This record gives sequence, C-alpha cells and structure tokens, in this order.
Amino acid sequence: MPRKKMIKVSLGQLTQPLKVKKVQAGTTLKDFLSGEEIDYNSRIRVNALTKTAGYTLKADDIITVVGEVSGGR
Repeated sequence: MPRKKMIKVSLGQLTQPLKVKKVQAGTTLKDFLSGEEIDYNSRIRVNALTKTAGYTLKADDIITVVGEVSGGR
C-alpha cells in the first residue's frame, strides 16, 4: 500500500517560535487548524494572504495567526 505524501508547512503565532509541521498532502487549512486546536477566523493568513477554510495547503506554506487588535478610547 503506497504511503501518503507528506509536506512541511510552518505555523507562526504571536509570542511563540515558528513551528514546522508535517501534514499529508491534500490537507485543508481548516483541518490543519483543527489539529492545532485553532479556530478558523479572519485573523488567519497563509503566506500573508487571507485564504478560505477549504484552501489546500501546499509545501512550504506559512500559516500565521494574527493577534487581535483593539483600539479606540
């Protein structure tokens, strides 16, 4: 039985070092985030761009969780 191809992606979160993770080729952004116990939301970026939850991760993608920004008075 052939083994599934694995790819490496990176996960960056505020105040934490960049993590390199191996995932199966064909993994969606939502499935990856679920495995990391992170909810998909508008603060998630892939290679600095907003992607849909169904985006299929590619080798060397960099997933960034952007912190919440609050402002005003």
